[in-house]
Amino acid sequence: MPDCRIASRQPRGGPAEPRYITDPDRLRSFLEDAAHVPGGHAAALVMPTTEFEVAAVIEASAAVLPIGAQSSLTGGATPRGEVLLGMARCNR
Repeated sequence: MPDCRIASRQPRGGPAEPRYITDPDRLRSFLEDAAHVPGGHAAALVMPTTEFEVAAVIEASAAVLPIGAQSSLTGGATPRGEVLLGMARCNR
């Protein structure tokens, strides 16, 4: 069996702490996708702009749901208590 190795580098973006949004009014539009499956709820929303912020959220959270356009018609982007990782600002 071949020896497999995974190499990684430090995330780019510096030591800025991600900002967790917990305001229910700000979260409301992220609690359902295009399928309109009811019952969505989230612990928080983070809109990172750097790799470092993404890595920090994943490291600190028990469950993370990355969200993009929320165009899923299966309910797959409906959160069930996870921290939402909004990818809209990650454009580079």
